[in-house]
Amino acid sequence: MPYRKIVNHGDKFLHWLFSGVATRVVEFLNAAFLIGFTIPLIYNIETILTSKPYMNIYSLANPFWWGCMAILGFLQWFAMARKSISSNQLSGYILMVSGGAWTFTASLFISQSPTPTPATIIYLITAVICLAAGFYMLRLNKQIEDGQTIKG
Repeated sequence: MPYRKIVNHGDKFLHWLFSGVATRVVEFLNAAFLIGFTIPLIYNIETILTSKPYMNIYSLANPFWWGCMAILGFLQWFAMARKSISSNQLSGYILMVSGGAWTFTASLFISQSPTPTPATIIYLITAVICLAAGFYMLRLNKQIEDGQTIKG
């Protein structure tokens, strides 16, 4: 019984937060953040990696990781551009994977600095928003596929 109350309140909160269509903004920002985060690393990798927090982070994550983030950003962009149940479902999964990527990125910075920095807090907030939006999109798509009315 408590589980159902938690899920019910969670659904109400997510519906309030995203109002049925605000996930598009999260999709756009996630794609822009992922691509924007990796472009400077691609063009100025030596300069960036010799500056303070990135110097130690490079030893923890290799360029393959940053390339995966860029690919994830482009996939998010293309999934967002289409308007169908399957592209929304794909976008929901990409948002959830992106939440994990942002959490990993924050953990790289946290491991290098014992005190919280604005970057780590922003990455963690981005991760939570991506996870919540992805979860909401998948639940919303499931309700639409099942022909249920969307509860708010």
